[in-house]
Amino acid sequence: MARGRPPGRGGAGDEPPAPRRGLTAGVQPTRRLETKEEAFVRLVNSRMPFVDDAIANIRKLSNRESYEYTPRQMLAVVNHLRGLVDSVEEAFGRGGKGSSFKLEVDTKVS
Repeated sequence: MARGRPPGRGGAGDEPPAPRRGLTAGVQPTRRLETKEEAFVRLVNSRMPFVDDAIANIRKLSNRESYEYTPRQMLAVVNHLRGLVDSVEEAFGRGGKGSSFKLEVDTKVS
């Protein structure tokens, strides 16, 4: 018995799909290329919830009923987080403030 794909599963000798009919026959939809800003906004908005969750998880460690830590340990954690934020600000060239984060595409034309 010959091995291979069963008939109708894209094997040799299968017929190509039937041609499309109607007004859109043969017309491939075109995708608009994403601008660099749109890509930036999309990626930041998809990544920021992970940052929020990670910081919330660190914040939960401050619960004195569940954990013990020294002031020195607490400062080490906070200083590390500040250093990470500083490095992000440095990478962007300036800083900003806000408690909630949702970036939008800037529609204003300079």
